[in-house]
Amino acid sequence: MTELEICIETEKDISDSYLWYEEKRKGLGGHFMLCIEEAAARIVRNPKHYPIALNPIRRAFVKRFP
Repeated sequence: MTELEICIETEKDISDSYLWYEEKRKGLGGHFMLCIEEAAARIVRNPKHYPIALNPIRRAFVKRFP
């Protein structure tokens, strides 16, 4: 099974984004996190479907959130 690793910098970006979205509208940060979790699960299920951004890092876009 594929294991997903998230680097410290990415964890910080996700956390900062959560707070930013939550500040814009209560509950939006939670929805953002659900979308992040969904994208992570998609990567784990089928990692080769996503392009390599920087070997061995793959990138998946999150729906609704830029």
